[in-house]
Order: sequence, then C-alpha cells, then structure tokens
Amino acid sequence: IRITDNVRDLCQTGQYTFTATSGFASNTADVTIAADAMASKTIFLPAMGSVDFTVTNGSGAVSGAKISVTVNGSKIDKNSGADGRASFANLPVGKYTFEVTCTGCESKSQSVTIARNTTGNVSLTINKIITAQVNVKDGAGNNVGWAASVRVTGNGVDQSKKTDGSGNV
Repeated sequence: IRITDNVRDLCQTGQYTFTATSGFASNTADVTIAADAMASKTIFLPAMGSVDFTVTNGSGAVSGAKISVTVNGSKIDKNSGADGRASFANLPVGKYTFEVTCTGCESKSQSVTIARNTTGNVSLTINKIITAQVNVKDGAGNNVGWAASVRVTGNGVDQSKKTDGSGNV
C-alpha cells in the first residue's frame, strides 16, 4: 500500500489498519503513518482457484441442486442451473468438501482440491430417490399384519423392511 499525498492529507499521523479483500480471502496490515513521511506496506492474499460443478442424475442435468461448501468458517451455497452447472470462483487454495443436495435425490459429498490460478471441473451423478409401497396379504387376501419381512434387491439396491400393522412397507 502506498500512501499518496492525497491520502496523507486526509490521515493524521498514527497507526492504521488496512484490509485487502479478494473473493473469499482477506488479510490485514498495520501501518504507522509518520509526519511528512511515506508509509509503504505489502499485503499478501492467499492464492486462489475455482471449481465448476456439473450435477446429473443418470437421466440428465439436475436443475436446482444445492451445492454447499464452508470456506474460512462461512458457508457458501450455489444452485445448479438448468444445465446442471454451478461455479465457485476465487476460493483460497486448499482441500474442501462440497455437499450436494436436491429434492428427490440422495445427498452426496465430494472432496475437491482447489489449485492456484486454475479452474477444476467436477461431474457428480446423484441418485434419484424412488419410493415404492408394498402391501403383503395372505392367501385369502387378508393383510398379514405386523412383522412380515420384505426385501428388495436389484440395480444396486438391497434393503429389508418389516410390515406395519396393516401389512404395508
């Protein structure tokens, strides 16, 4: 920071704190301004990078998926557009965990390393949540009641549930 004559005329001698901010990063420097002297200070900001996300669900782009990350204690949320894309720019270099959620889909986490002066590309496929209701009856057509076991398998699914008092799962 270079204090020019114009700024010096506005400042009295003494101690000042200057803050530089870019994207999600900031840093401060204390500067002492003496009478009839030029003050000089360099403020360093962390290296920055970016990441672009594309969110799909197996049948196409997911519009409105919420992608969240915490940077320096602040949570940042972005929503994917109609093309399933969302961008995070000017993030400090480092490793972050991004959370992806959307209505009717399973949540997913993705660890991403942000590199200096680059834009990473991440493609995430999230699974749709599919709901099915099964009613279990005996040979006479009556609900079986409590505790019949129903198991569903296939397409990467293997889950078991017990029926309720009406024979429903």
